[in-house]
Amino acid sequence: MPDFTIENYYVCQTAEDFQTEVKGSKGAYKVTYGIVYGKDTMYGWECTCKAFQFGKGKPCKHITQVKASGERCGWMQQFDGDEPKDGKCPKCGKPVTVVRVAV
Repeated sequence: MPDFTIENYYVCQTAEDFQTEVKGSKGAYKVTYGIVYGKDTMYGWECTCKAFQFGKGKPCKHITQVKASGERCGWMQQFDGDEPKDGKCPKCGKPVTVVRVAV
């Protein structure tokens, strides 16, 4: 069996853990993107509004609004290229995380 090589690549912090508050017609709702436990996909969007809770996982208007705003950039060096500068995402300027992968 060949030896593995460990390689590092960077991801924007928003690619794995993101949350924001959206004002809705009946109050404020928390929209998050990150690890979703107990579902088929490892990462996904969630919202605290009733439309999302009863919508069988379909994106609500609050999730759609946040996606359209570009607030979560989700930059990943592996797919998007470029290099972080001073530990910041080259796309949005938020902190980056190092991911180590065996290849």
